[in-house]
Amino acid sequence: MDGYVRATAARYDRRELEFAANVPFTQTFQARIAGWSVVQDEGEYFNPVSGRYLDASDTAGLRGTLAWRPTENFDLTFLYEAIEADIPGTYLFFPTAGETPDNVA
Repeated sequence: MDGYVRATAARYDRRELEFAANVPFTQTFQARIAGWSVVQDEGEYFNPVSGRYLDASDTAGLRGTLAWRPTENFDLTFLYEAIEADIPGTYLFFPTAGETPDNVA
């Protein structure tokens, strides 16, 4: 079994966490699990009307893989992945808060 864990802190109150583990059950069957999380509470672009940073984000994901290779000519892989993201859109304003391009400077 092998794997890793990596953590990072950066500007704009950004925190990253990443991990992975490989588990060989037999010579022909193995599993891998990997995950990540990136949280950034601040950013370069602040909207004073909404009080939010436009480039703040919060994403996380998990991936699981099962691999079976009984012969050299045949292999079968199952993959599951889930991602959750709370990221800003392409708007530079928040229409749901009553903002328009005209009232946001």
